[in-house]
Amino acid sequence: MGWRTLEVHVLDKAPWNYKRDDPDMQAALEANMKRNGQLINLIVRPSSGCCRWEVINGNHRLDALKALGVKEAQCFDTGPISNAAAKRLAVETNETNFPTDYLSLSEAVEAMLREFDLGDLAETMPYTDTELAHFRDMIGFDWEALAMKSGGGGDSVSLAVSRTAKERIEAVRMREGLRTNSDAVAWLLKETRGEEGEANAGSV
Repeated sequence: MGWRTLEVHVLDKAPWNYKRDDPDMQAALEANMKRNGQLINLIVRPSSGCCRWEVINGNHRLDALKALGVKEAQCFDTGPISNAAAKRLAVETNETNFPTDYLSLSEAVEAMLREFDLGDLAETMPYTDTELAHFRDMIGFDWEALAMKSGGGGDSVSLAVSRTAKERIEAVRMREGLRTNSDAVAWLLKETRGEEGEANAGSV
């Protein structure tokens, strides 16, 4: 039990892993790990077979390590635990996430784009280049003007000035039947900047 450096070939993916595969996300993860190395450890437990470990958290990172030809992985070994305990730990460590502050994200993206190319960022991040451009462009939102244009933030648009950026974006996504929050950002850019803003939303 504890921190271990284990050879990748002795690690097995959990057959009960509940995270879905996503080729685009996997490609971004591999590019991320190629650029930065393994920054996040795998969580493992001993398998029933001799000298093998099952990956509790990090199955897609294991795929990336194999694709990149990495021979060793940094792991935390829980020691022998039950299937139920392993699944509980997987959910606890995978799903304890905090909501994104989209305005802060937009500022972070804008700062990154001063140093890194948009396409380069999109290669290693869970966003497309268009989504990153949308987040960057959020900095220029005039929320008060948008609320007034939309009828003052009542139930018609649910964009009251007192609402957080995340709540406003999600309200637009739901009301307009849009697929993602990035699509809602694009819609908001169009509303606040007009057709010219829509045309420029994905540019750098």
